[in-house]
Amino acid sequence: MRLFSYDGILAQILRYLVRLFLLTLCHTLCCLPVVTFGAASTAIYAAFFQNRWDEGLIRSYFSAFRDNFKQATTLWLIALLPLLLLAGDYYCLFAYDFVNEDIAWVVTVLISLVYLSMLSFLFPLQARYENPGRITIRNAMILGVGLLPLGVFMNAMNVLPALIYLISPELYSGVMVWWVPIWWGLAAQINSWILMRVFRRLQPESDGGRGEEAGGLADVDTHES
Repeated sequence: MRLFSYDGILAQILRYLVRLFLLTLCHTLCCLPVVTFGAASTAIYAAFFQNRWDEGLIRSYFSAFRDNFKQATTLWLIALLPLLLLAGDYYCLFAYDFVNEDIAWVVTVLISLVYLSMLSFLFPLQARYENPGRITIRNAMILGVGLLPLGVFMNAMNVLPALIYLISPELYSGVMVWWVPIWWGLAAQINSWILMRVFRRLQPESDGGRGEEAGGLADVDTHES
């Protein structure tokens, strides 16, 4: 394999980066209305779970966006209310002085970490399994609490550019700014690798398709009674 041939390493890397950029661009545009964030996030995980790095990657994204739009949007609107409440809590903590303010900060941060961990599993579960919304939420709660460090790590991957900017604007402007156009896609792919290992461990008999069981993750006690 020659370095500069069509199938060479440089050509493969370039095609990978272009497709990652296009996928990130599609995801960003689909997130702009805000209300469609759930469907857009479900679609990007579905595209990676299908593992189609040929010309069908973008097609897979929009197919998943369309197929999951109704339920993923409903899940996002349900999930948005606690996020708004947490945002209100942080506003109050920053704007006002409280008795035992340190305790309030600790409690709020811990609740935020647990809730964000649950959210990090919500849309991948929607992308992976065909379940009623309440089952998907219950699965996300179980995994988010049971795999809290993993959920926190996946959230950190999603917002890493923002974290780097807060820590060091110089590092962000010098290095990270070049990664922003592909970061959503890259973070989703890394998270999808992690999630597939989790799903296989919980449901080893799975063939990798969607909708293997009506109840979803058997080992997470999600069957309908």
